[in-house]
Amino acid sequence: DAGGAGIDWSGGGGGGSGEGGDIAGGGSGGGGGGDGLFRVVLLNECQEVSVPVSKLRRKENYLQHRRRLQACAVARIKLKAGTPISDDDVLEVLRVWSFTMNPVRKNVIPEGESWVFSDTMGLVRSRCTGKPVESRLSSDYPDILRLLSAWMRRKCGSKFPGGFPFTSVNLNFGYAAKLHRDGFNVGPSLLTALGDFTGGALGYFPDDDRTLGLEALPPLRRRSVVTKNCFQLIDGKRAHCVEEFQGERFSVVFFSVSSHRKTGDAVRRGLVRKGAVWPTQQSLAKVTSLLKPPRGYTQQRKASPKAAASKRPAAAEGSPPAKSKAGGAKKDAAEEPKPAPVDRYRLLKHPHLALNLQIQHVYTMPVLVRKCKGRIQKITALRRKLMDPETFEPLGPQ
Repeated sequence: DAGGAGIDWSGGGGGGSGEGGDIAGGGSGGGGGGDGLFRVVLLNECQEVSVPVSKLRRKENYLQHRRRLQACAVARIKLKAGTPISDDDVLEVLRVWSFTMNPVRKNVIPEGESWVFSDTMGLVRSRCTGKPVESRLSSDYPDILRLLSAWMRRKCGSKFPGGFPFTSVNLNFGYAAKLHRDGFNVGPSLLTALGDFTGGALGYFPDDDRTLGLEALPPLRRRSVVTKNCFQLIDGKRAHCVEEFQGERFSVVFFSVSSHRKTGDAVRRGLVRKGAVWPTQQSLAKVTSLLKPPRGYTQQRKASPKAAASKRPAAAEGSPPAKSKAGGAKKDAAEEPKPAPVDRYRLLKHPHLALNLQIQHVYTMPVLVRKCKGRIQKITALRRKLMDPETFEPLGPQ
């Protein structure tokens, strides 16, 4: 499904093309057998290739699969080199990796958007059965998970001598997650952000005991936690978000699925071989003890500005100290202004994306996305270009 829309690969014969017409196919191997091959033509390259039926049956973009194999090969080379895995090594792999447009993570998708670039490796919860299963991403591209695990252990080995327990790794690119609480997560999460960007700190409510709705949490009690090029430990079940940023931002989150105890032995052993540090009751208790218990926001008495400033809850480890603010109760209760969303851009120089754009013309985001004709790689490249003010000048909403 090169265009991101459905291709009905029923049986072994016939063929089709996704939205955008990137792949045309014809059956071979007979009867749609899972071990056969499909002969397909990449129309944009005028090239015929053979693709495993298993890939077509799960509607995977062939070009995306090829990019991911390249990222996996880069990771394998770095692992075989035997040198410590650095931030630059991981960033190089993430830049090659092809992200999926994920419309399922409704709790993190920013307002006005319908999907985000987000992939999860390791243990995931089956959306059909609810049971813990291995992600197809870690099954098909195991060296990515091995690289990420080796990198995290090198950077955090002194803080977590036995290794930080995790079953899964979430990879994100190019979006500021809205305020949310993680679901199906035991809580302790180790995360960091990489890339060439400014802003993008983690907005975190360290005293969130989940008695209040997200909209009722006091904005001035939110803490900004710097995650760029450094790991931070948070409780994913407490409310958090990503603050606005400019530039290229990737994030990597290590966590454990709450139903990991129901995992089959074969799946567990396979993920451990790929780098997972399987959580135990003792290891989870140890990392949980590093997080201060939440005090909640409903029981805190209204105090004078000076008392409120002196009794602010502690920020997550690694965040900059908060500045006290003098003022009345009305100031404390005021909500932080939200930046206006950017929906229009003026083209200042050619982005070289073959989108047939004209310099000094103004384009809306939906128009630019439509010009990509559903091609995930092109949309990814477009989003990166939109973050470059020398190429696209943001004009704000119409």
